[in-house]
Amino acid sequence: MSGLRSTDRPHRWSRLGLVLLVAAIAALLLAQAGISRWLQSIPVFGAAWNAERVELYGRLAGSVDPLIVKYADALRHERYRYGLFGSSRGMGISHQHLGLPEGVFFNFSSGSTGFRQSVALIHALQEAGRLPDTLLVTLDNFDIGYFRHVEWPSIAADPAYHLSYMYREATGQTDPLVPFYALAEAVAVSVKNLLTSFNFERLIAVLRYYEGRPETLVPNPFRPDGSRHMDYQGRSQPPFISYSPAWPSMIAGMMADLALLGRIAETGTRVIIYETPIAPHLAAEVEARRDPATARLRAAFFEACGRTRVTCVPPPAPLPADQAFIWTSCCHAPPHILGRHLAGLL
Repeated sequence: MSGLRSTDRPHRWSRLGLVLLVAAIAALLLAQAGISRWLQSIPVFGAAWNAERVELYGRLAGSVDPLIVKYADALRHERYRYGLFGSSRGMGISHQHLGLPEGVFFNFSSGSTGFRQSVALIHALQEAGRLPDTLLVTLDNFDIGYFRHVEWPSIAADPAYHLSYMYREATGQTDPLVPFYALAEAVAVSVKNLLTSFNFERLIAVLRYYEGRPETLVPNPFRPDGSRHMDYQGRSQPPFISYSPAWPSMIAGMMADLALLGRIAETGTRVIIYETPIAPHLAAEVEARRDPATARLRAAFFEACGRTRVTCVPPPAPLPADQAFIWTSCCHAPPHILGRHLAGLL
């Protein structure tokens, strides 16, 4: 009998180790959820900032937390009349750049996100009854190939949302594998976020925020309308940068998103999609290097848009250069220049 107990002991320790591992993972997930919920409760826009808060949000620059914080802020605010959605290319646009009064506009743009993430946020705001009357939706210039997946909500948090997207993506597709590509991408993005969103730098930044050190007030990087103060002075003119071509499921997803925006437009919401401009000194180079597949994708997107009530605006002719405000990249226009273009669309 004692021999049997001795043989069972390693299995018992293995089971205990497995239980402890699962418990540790569960604790990390709960901590992650708690931190995200806590971040959503912090006043960000129009509030006083200290050095610790700057450090905290600096640690979050590469995550979807800023987007979630903006969504949470919108839930606490009465519905805005105008909303700008998109990537870092539009983050510097304030109500003043658009010629709008204070309090009617909010900039929902978040860095490292794309068109598909913007539509996911628009859908969430619609479900919450906080969708602005007029939507300015950024479409990153097709020539730079900046395509991004939906990172929020994750497939674990809202599986019905992703499954409905898979169904829409499969509609009318000649490739039967497209919805399976979409499922694989959604799962891969969720796993990546799970592995990277909880990190000790992020936790340390939160703890430092709570240390209770003397307040050292610093300028708030955000304006009350959600836009960011961005310094475009004294930079060198950048080269052209392209990322990667769109996957079949990404193209199908963008078309599904366009159809969703079309249905929103049919409810009376004004929807304007604008393709971002390229720096003036790069216009000729981009034209010469344009991939035929990119030209076909742009044509197909705008053709599909023409069958909806959405207003789709192609990239403008080279915007005027300003020697005092240099473009920081091939496709990040100075806010006052891009703002004039967007104000003309309203």
